[in-house]
Amino acid sequence: MTVHIIQDFVPYNESVIWDLTEKYYKENGLDVFSKMEAKDIVPYESTSNYQSAKAYLEMLIASSKDLPESSFPLKLLDCGAGNGYFAYNLLHAAKEMNFLDKIYVIITDFAKENLLGVKKKKILAGFEEFKHYELVELDVSNLETAKSLDDKPYKFENIYAVSMNYLLDLLPLTVLNRKNSMFKEKFDQLQIKTFIESKEDLKDMDFMTYCKALDYEFKWAPYKIEEEPESEKKYYDFFLNYHEKNKTIVGRHLYFPYFSFISIEALMKVVTDDGFLYIADIPPRKYEIFKSFGASISHEIEVEILAAFAADLLGYDSVSLVDDILSRIIICKSNKLKIELKKSFNKVFIEENMVNRLADIRLALGSFHHKEASDIFLTLLDEFEKLAGPSSEVALRRGYYHRINGDFKKAKEYYEKAKKLDFINDYDIDAILWKLEHEQKDPELTVF
Repeated sequence: MTVHIIQDFVPYNESVIWDLTEKYYKENGLDVFSKMEAKDIVPYESTSNYQSAKAYLEMLIASSKDLPESSFPLKLLDCGAGNGYFAYNLLHAAKEMNFLDKIYVIITDFAKENLLGVKKKKILAGFEEFKHYELVELDVSNLETAKSLDDKPYKFENIYAVSMNYLLDLLPLTVLNRKNSMFKEKFDQLQIKTFIESKEDLKDMDFMTYCKALDYEFKWAPYKIEEEPESEKKYYDFFLNYHEKNKTIVGRHLYFPYFSFISIEALMKVVTDDGFLYIADIPPRKYEIFKSFGASISHEIEVEILAAFAADLLGYDSVSLVDDILSRIIICKSNKLKIELKKSFNKVFIEENMVNRLADIRLALGSFHHKEASDIFLTLLDEFEKLAGPSSEVALRRGYYHRINGDFKKAKEYYEKAKKLDFINDYDIDAILWKLEHEQKDPELTVF
């Protein structure tokens, strides 16, 4: 067994793993969201489902009800759109709620391959490009580099609302640790060493195998803010004061999310005075430094420090909520808007919370494997269908229901229907149809 040193100890925010994450997204397009192509897929269902998009739309409708007619259509900026499913569900919800002509969605991602995939797969079929939406390549930490798909510079102006789903967790950050209870005695900074221990020649590994084989070693070293880039220095005093004020526990690793601060500050500058920014991301659990999905890394998001940043440095109010599924925060340009948004925010995410209802039913449906409980499965599926919107998932689960009950003809009909609705996992459905064909010949061969 040979140990291949990929990169010796460097500060965490300078690690090669950030380059690999960027390469993963930029070169693989929608495959990173496909169950067939990436067994450990990049998650999106919690934030991009129909109920999440509908909840966001309800907040838009409530907050804009007193705006003059000249304010419409509202320009909505969807950052880190990924596979386009959030925009897909947002446009469908707007159509259902007779609000489609009131919005214009600018769908962005830093990976042009994702945006091209959205076009190629016709994910937004049924909606008109440049009437209901457009696609723009964007690095949220540098709005000046935005460009259209034909590589023309793009300028953001008069944006009413910005949505960021599972995006901040991907942005570079520094990981620090309090050295002792005397808080002003500086931090230690996490450093990371990257290596692969393998008998195989690294040249023979494909990209995913290479990334999966990576191993890491960590150590703490003195943090010298004076040696860090200006983008990090800019927010250090705020970060220091925030943790001093909150008396952060010694020994707990702390994220210094300066790239998130850069992005939020830049985005709020292009938001209108009566607009807002909405963030939904990974809730804090304090388990690991980072979590891997496919060949990308992600981090937990603490809305408390984002709220403090918005208030102390930018002067904006916010509304936030953390549960076991998501961290959510809305940063508002005005206090009047905050009052209105707090009402609708509480309504859609606390009083009703159809997002969590959908998630719980999905989880329950996934636990059924025997026809003896198919009556309960069907009851839950009927409720799931009311919540899931125009999703392939309902057809897939109805196909599964008929499959476990031996009605292969009906099962095939639903699987074929699901394939038409699923834009990124059609390979998986083909595999199911192949299994179904063999199960028809011998039901004892059923594979779940």
